[in-house]
Amino acid sequence: MRLRCGRRGSPARTTPVATAGFVLGGAPYYESGVFVLPLEGPRVWARLATQGVSPAPRIGHSSIYDPIRDRLILCGGAPAGGQAERRVWTLDLAGTPTWSELSLSGGPGARRDHSAIYDPVRDQMVVFGGADSSAHGMPMSGPCP
Repeated sequence: MRLRCGRRGSPARTTPVATAGFVLGGAPYYESGVFVLPLEGPRVWARLATQGVSPAPRIGHSSIYDPIRDRLILCGGAPAGGQAERRVWTLDLAGTPTWSELSLSGGPGARRDHSAIYDPVRDQMVVFGGADSSAHGMPMSGPCP
């Protein structure tokens, strides 16, 4: 399968990992595939073969690279025709790339169209902004719902 151009609602800003960039899902195609672009040598997009149960195709999610554990972390978003979700998945890149869903306690509520960064000082994913299923934006002050 080829990577189709014109994606929106995906971390199309890519997630840089050492010598490659990754794109996960996105619209308008609602694909759940992971595509990788080598940053050295020939630059040709390729679908990454993965194991495990991958997230449903979605838009509006965020992703970061966790360099300590050599994994991608995908947060939230909304599946095709669905509501914003609070779910978080990891794609372990050591060996055969394998998906797994994280169990969460605390943290922000369901959201889509948000941003995220990796905070290396605190070894955490920081999620900012976005919308839940009932509003166009999340409050900028006070606790997350």
